[in-house]
Amino acid sequence: MKKVRLQANFRIEEEDQEMIQALRRTITRPDGKVPSETDIWRLCLREIYDRDVKGKRGRKNRGDGGGAADGEGGAVVGDAGDAPIADEPPPPYVPVDDSKIPDFSDAEPQVLDLKAGSERLDERTLDQHFARVTPEIQRCVTTASRYGEIGAGSLRFKLRVLPSGKVESVTITAPASLRVWSIPACARKAVYQHKFPGFDGPAMAVSFSIDID
Repeated sequence: MKKVRLQANFRIEEEDQEMIQALRRTITRPDGKVPSETDIWRLCLREIYDRDVKGKRGRKNRGDGGGAADGEGGAVVGDAGDAPIADEPPPPYVPVDDSKIPDFSDAEPQVLDLKAGSERLDERTLDQHFARVTPEIQRCVTTASRYGEIGAGSLRFKLRVLPSGKVESVTITAPASLRVWSIPACARKAVYQHKFPGFDGPAMAVSFSIDID
């Protein structure tokens, strides 16, 4: 592909110059040299293009020599402008609100429908739906890990499924290492919002667990 050099003129304000100089002190080129102002603008343009045009975020693997040398930190500005974008900090932490989700209880009174049948969701169907909701629960853990260290352990769920397939109530048991950054609340919400198949029978109390490594 033929390369075309474009000349771009920018008006640099005093606060812009301060930011540019700060970036030049923290970013290195693959050849170890300090990046120029043009390199800095190219990096910024690449980030905006990847985010708003291509919809891509995160680092790009250069494969051969694209990363910083061992022991060196910071992003790397590529000669051709295809520089990896440094990981962004997470947005401000906002606790997940699960206060409107009923807690499961074995003592919870049930309304019996005398006209209802005796169907129940079989174990195979339940396992299939537990597998479908698992990625949503894992996403809760992944999101939480952006704010701090996450330990290992098991998340154990008890829930009641109505004949319509709607989850009526959910309770979660988690070790202290996983009771951080709204993991339990987020996981409860994911299970509560999941829809199971309908069946002709009384409400079912079921349980399952997920191991977090």
